[in-house]
Amino acid sequence: MKFLPKTPHKRLRSPRGQILILFLLVLVVGLAIVLSISSRTVTDIRTTTTSDESNRAYFAAEAGVEEALRQLDFGNTGDLTLDFNDLNQTEANVNVQSGGSIPRFVFPQVIQKDHVAQVVFLETWDDLSSGSWNGELEILWGGGSPPDQPETPAIEVSVIYKSQVGGQWVIQQGGISKTAFDPYAARPTAFNCTIGSGMATISPPQTLEGFDFNFMATLDVSGPNEDCDSLDAGSGEPVLARIKVLYGPSPIAVRPADPNNQLYAQGWQIESSGNTLSGVTRKLDVTRLFPSLSGLFDYVLFNGSSNPLSK
Repeated sequence: MKFLPKTPHKRLRSPRGQILILFLLVLVVGLAIVLSISSRTVTDIRTTTTSDESNRAYFAAEAGVEEALRQLDFGNTGDLTLDFNDLNQTEANVNVQSGGSIPRFVFPQVIQKDHVAQVVFLETWDDLSSGSWNGELEILWGGGSPPDQPETPAIEVSVIYKSQVGGQWVIQQGGISKTAFDPYAARPTAFNCTIGSGMATISPPQTLEGFDFNFMATLDVSGPNEDCDSLDAGSGEPVLARIKVLYGPSPIAVRPADPNNQLYAQGWQIESSGNTLSGVTRKLDVTRLFPSLSGLFDYVLFNGSSNPLSK
């Protein structure tokens, strides 16, 4: 009787190594999840902090602008430094400029019908004895409507002049000259100038600072004759021009015909910088135009006689 050879039993390996591998795998997965959540949380906190500081810097810059505008109402035109560290750990540095020359000026808002855009020709806007700009002025307008329709805007330009009397510069009675430009020739109104006579159509429209301009008139404010392209300055020098928009709203821009003959500044340029302690900065640029009378005053009747007016 033969017996089968005995097969030696294989010794079973310990399961403790597999448990270690599973533990490490779970640890790695858990660590990856924790790091992902932590990274997202840190990013959200950083974004929220940056946004909060950006908002605080913006509010500081805005407060600087408001304070500069308030100071201008009191005649103060100097630079400002506002400390808000006790409030929200910010500060504002404000720079106010009102001098110098500019190659052109685009009014920041559309001028509504029967309203006026005023251009100052004095080197110092409230000092008649200061230097006066003169030469050919290009006036651009028209936008937002077809260029040959009844609602196409026209402009009326009134230039006020100063003259010397007794060694002093004054604005005398009659020191004003007017002209007007209407691009819509079919309008039943007698205007000084139409297309081809002192003005031209811009095709395609020219875009300046976000506004489209369809028409341009070139006006010599120191010209010898009161005509389409020149005014009767007499012996005076120009002080300011009032450009009234008729028939419809329109943007207005002005620039010298000669690029070398730049205009004087037309307002105060306010640059306000808001800063936080961590270095976040926001800036605001604001232009405040020089004071101007309402267009209603252009209809005022002046009586130069000692006799009262009567209907």
